[in-house]
Amino acid sequence: MTIRFLKHIIYVSIWHGVSTMQGFWVRSLRTHLELSQKELAKLAKVSTKAVDLLEKGQALPLEEKRKILAQLYAEKARKMSCH
Repeated sequence: MTIRFLKHIIYVSIWHGVSTMQGFWVRSLRTHLELSQKELAKLAKVSTKAVDLLEKGQALPLEEKRKILAQLYAEKARKMSCH
């Protein structure tokens, strides 16, 4: 990670709170994995709107959050094992 990226994470967490920070992290990981919101939603078996809400730090049922986060970790592990 670059210093600029870390500074941005700190800024977001201070000014926008934990929910927005989690959303920022989800979006960052999703784009790093080269997944669209639609692709992630399909893999996690949730709506595209659920992924969008999570990335914006808005309210979302815990079960949908778990599905999305679990799928992100699974995709990250899959891609790491391919390299």
